[in-house]
Amino acid sequence: MSESPFEEFESVFRNRDVLKEDYEPDEILERDDEIQAYASALNPARHGAHPDNVFIYGKTGVGKTAVTKYLLEVLETEVDEDPSVDSEITTLLVNCQYSSTSYQALIALLNTLRGPHEQVSATGHAPQDLYNILWRELDDLGGTVLIALDEIDSIGSDDGLLYQLPRARANGNLENVRLGIIGISNDYQFRQNLSPKVKDTLCEREINFSQYDAEQLYAILEQRATKALRPDTYDAGALRKTAAVAARDRGSARQALELLMVAGDLAEERDGVLTESLVDEAEDELERGRIEDRIRDQTVHAQYSLLALVSLSQRTDSASRTKDVYQQYERIVTYNGSDPLSLDRFRDQLDELVMLGFASKTQANEGRQGGRYNEYHATVATDPVVDILAADADIGLPTPTYR
Repeated sequence: MSESPFEEFESVFRNRDVLKEDYEPDEILERDDEIQAYASALNPARHGAHPDNVFIYGKTGVGKTAVTKYLLEVLETEVDEDPSVDSEITTLLVNCQYSSTSYQALIALLNTLRGPHEQVSATGHAPQDLYNILWRELDDLGGTVLIALDEIDSIGSDDGLLYQLPRARANGNLENVRLGIIGISNDYQFRQNLSPKVKDTLCEREINFSQYDAEQLYAILEQRATKALRPDTYDAGALRKTAAVAARDRGSARQALELLMVAGDLAEERDGVLTESLVDEAEDELERGRIEDRIRDQTVHAQYSLLALVSLSQRTDSASRTKDVYQQYERIVTYNGSDPLSLDRFRDQLDELVMLGFASKTQANEGRQGGRYNEYHATVATDPVVDILAADADIGLPTPTYR
């Protein structure tokens, strides 16, 4: 080939990165009320006073982190540029996504505070030693320090850090710094499960970020599309379709933007026009990807159990009793050269599939003669499950396949 294949077509994208999660827009849309409430809680820090502690909650993709970044940046800039404010302010946004304990979140906080060449190792430290280092380094900063702990619900019930931070000054651990704490959670139940002593101090102000509706998502998509896509490659119908799909599912801007990006990729492979039908295809592609990831995370017997259930659900289009699913499971396990689990352990596998969203469970009651029993029905399609397991784990269905 004499010419580069990349020169044979004009991309539908002006700037594809505008649709990615880490892109920061010049203006945050459809969050005016939340921004106003948030700014009100942080406003004392603008004037050199102690800010309220804030608890932010809402599902993923509803703007919690984006609004937090925006407000912290604006706050720092305004304080730095205002000669009437005789105080310094430092803001820290700490990613706690991979912190399953307060100890791990404390290390993440210290490493956010420190430079790249002064990072604290993940193990080998007494917790009190780490707290002493934190208090010393915060006091060295002085002024006001705002610490935003993003995805703090990852620590589960181990809320020791959330007890220590808000009380640090009152307990004599800090002298030169006014400390404000922002907890950001994807799960409101996490707030409900906090110990009363933590709730009292962390949740002085609470702000709920609700899911976006279709009109709000359309406004966000329209804003991004003008920068991300060429004007002759899409229309309002495609954007409205994308917004409607995302609003119906999770009300997530992140999901809507990802859906638009994948639809744009499909348009690039076709005739260069992003249509509503391509949005449907993109939705199917993303859903298949999510199913693949979830299936790959399961043990081999969970995969056998899922395959048994989806094959029966496809054949009968109705729920199946535990004993029937177990018989199909035994056939699949034997066909694939393995040994089945006991019925009791298999029941645990089915309940795990229900918890993970792969299946639904109902209890049937046929009275004194028939007794009570559980029925299960797959909530995912057969073909993707069979294809994924065949490709990744070399797991097959015995004949007849019921596909």
